[in-house]
Amino acid sequence: MSESKTLELSPSVSIIIAGIIIAGAIIYTRTLPPVQEVVQQEPATQLGPTFYAQVAQQLGADAGKFASCITNKTYQNKIDKDTSEATNTGGQGTPYTLVYDTKTKKASVVSGALPYEQFMTAIEQASASAKTMDVRPPSAQDHIVGSPAAPIVLIEYSDFQCPFCSRVHPTLQRIVSESNGKISWVYRHFPLSSIHPQATPAANASECIAEQLGSDGFWKFAGIVFKG
Repeated sequence: MSESKTLELSPSVSIIIAGIIIAGAIIYTRTLPPVQEVVQQEPATQLGPTFYAQVAQQLGADAGKFASCITNKTYQNKIDKDTSEATNTGGQGTPYTLVYDTKTKKASVVSGALPYEQFMTAIEQASASAKTMDVRPPSAQDHIVGSPAAPIVLIEYSDFQCPFCSRVHPTLQRIVSESNGKISWVYRHFPLSSIHPQATPAANASECIAEQLGSDGFWKFAGIVFKG
């Protein structure tokens, strides 16, 4: 009968092998992307004056009129009004959404970029926490997808430089498209300028495009920025 033999390594060989393993682990770890960078990465779109002008041209806006609108900050008062409304109703970050009941005129808050299923649950449970808020009722003057008379209107206060706003954009698109006219969606501005320096300029650019191309032009701009 043959006896199995256990391979025994000398201490020096064992030390060399252990060193190789440790070195390999260090090299592998250094090649991994830092977690902080992955979590906090901004949308790929590089916001700035050149980008806004390019989008305006792409959508068919008159370059001279667009440039004048941007220079004069024609829609800054509108942006400020939206922002005040958001903060006065409790908004502290973006996206900040009100589930507005057009019959009761009451609203419930949904904060953050919730996944589709969680957002739908929040809408279904909104009536239980709805209350009267100092908020403008949705109207045809808003940038709206759907009808302002829909039973439920999602009033989103958003920031074009916010990665979480970019994340929730397709979720809101899906909710409205699958609602059979029962839910519509309003976009209002809530630029967090202290951390997003291009949020307010982008908001102005969106309104300057809407000035020439209407709400359809506004939503096309938003889709380009949010890649949706």
